[in-house]
Amino acid sequence: MLGSIFGGRQMPPPPEEEPEPQTRNLTFWQDGFSIEDGPLYRYDDPKNKDLLEAIKSGQAPRSIFDVEYNQPLEIVVAQRTNEPYRAPPKVTKPFEGGGNRLGSAAPEISGSGSGSSAAGPSGSSAAGQTAEPSSFELDASKPTTSIQLRLGDGTK
Repeated sequence: MLGSIFGGRQMPPPPEEEPEPQTRNLTFWQDGFSIEDGPLYRYDDPKNKDLLEAIKSGQAPRSIFDVEYNQPLEIVVAQRTNEPYRAPPKVTKPFEGGGNRLGSAAPEISGSGSGSSAAGPSGSSAAGQTAEPSSFELDASKPTTSIQLRLGDGTK
């Protein structure tokens, strides 16, 4: 039952919300037409003939206008038929993903500030710690890759 019964009367169903109207830019070029900053639909391509006929008859093919069925659509038309199609410039965006910091946020500063090194001739520090190289084994059956790190100043 779509409506509800209240006081012996059936209430009408709530009105459905209208879909949000969309606006699309349609540009007619010398050699074809484009929607927004999309690709060129050439006039001489037989696949585009039906699309162009639908547009001329006042229809908006959902396949190229990217709208839902019966969604209100406003088409802004630009006539640039004396100019050949020019692809819009590529807009580069900075990296928007996540990442992990390698190492600590700030280098550790140790010592009394005199600027002299506390390490002895064997590479061991005054506290008796030795810096031993860690061993690393490569499994030849696994795929490998190479990584290049660049610092903020452009150095590798």
